[in-house]
Amino acid sequence: MREIKIEIDEETLRRFQELPDVKDSHPGWQPTPEQDALLLRFWPIKTHRSVAKALGVSYNTALRRYRELAGEKNETD
Repeated sequence: MREIKIEIDEETLRRFQELPDVKDSHPGWQPTPEQDALLLRFWPIKTHRSVAKALGVSYNTALRRYRELAGEKNETD
């Protein structure tokens, strides 16, 4: 990643450093059978981002898992 050399004031830098970390930054999310059932049941009928948030994962992680469970192909397949 290219580093950009721009001065950032300390207060702004501190605020960004205090932001929450990504919850699923590693590929090791192992959903429980209950989470899989909830995902299959509610993904088609509820707001996708809300379902992902309720499961504690990112939208992309939930979408990938839903596609696995539903037998859909990913766009990269």
